[in-house]
Amino acid sequence: RRASGRFYDLFHSPQFAKLWRTQMIDVRQIKEVDQQWVANFIATHGEHSDEVLVEIMGRPPKQGVRQFMAPGEVRDAMNRQVYFDQDEPLIMGIDPAPRGRTVIRWRQGRDARSIPRTVLNGKDNVEIAEEAIRLINKYNPDAVVCDAGMGTGVIDTLKRRRVKVHEVWFGSASLGDKKYLTRGTELWSLVRTWLPGAAIDNCEELFRDATKREWKWAGREENKIVLESKEDLAARGIPSPDDMDALAVTFHVNLPRRNRPAMRTGGMASEKV
Repeated sequence: RRASGRFYDLFHSPQFAKLWRTQMIDVRQIKEVDQQWVANFIATHGEHSDEVLVEIMGRPPKQGVRQFMAPGEVRDAMNRQVYFDQDEPLIMGIDPAPRGRTVIRWRQGRDARSIPRTVLNGKDNVEIAEEAIRLINKYNPDAVVCDAGMGTGVIDTLKRRRVKVHEVWFGSASLGDKKYLTRGTELWSLVRTWLPGAAIDNCEELFRDATKREWKWAGREENKIVLESKEDLAARGIPSPDDMDALAVTFHVNLPRRNRPAMRTGGMASEKV
């Protein structure tokens, strides 16, 4: 009855599904069930409602009560054909973790797939900055955006190399939509709004980041929503959402469309260093 958790993963996660034989039972296929009751239930709730998905079709709901992003919308974006618009600005997003796992992602309009992500493991600030400069020279982005939480050293190094960097503080106050407590939650909400019609890479880390993180009401702030903290994620055995954070920071800037020559071709693989 949930759209997340280990039982859900047994059916939907490639990591676990391959270890089990699974079966979903639709009560419309069971002759002992009163099919008139089934028809009335569907007519009451709607064929595509979560109630029918769970009670009739034996499937999980489209989205959990506290789930921030719907798994179905994320999968649809992974399977959707890329629409490449060269007049959209190209944004580079960096989620740095010196000595840890750094992720660099790209977005151009509705396309966040054609340029492969880059994953850096165990690199220091200078090494991360040098790889970022290499990618900047290769793809010529219109803006470079970096999470400043653990990225001040990377940002300083890039600035010394005369790279203009837009800094994002995920824990700062939201800038536009006041129903979100933090800028980080607000940026994730922009990704969620953007997903229908967008194309992202078929990356299980990105899917996990998007669908495992939950939201809650902020403590003393009335009617404000905040994302589950990374400490709470870790307590549930879920890694830091580096991939989604790298995509989310690309929404920190809102650049106008511009005419630019096509400079790249599509790709699907990740660059790992």
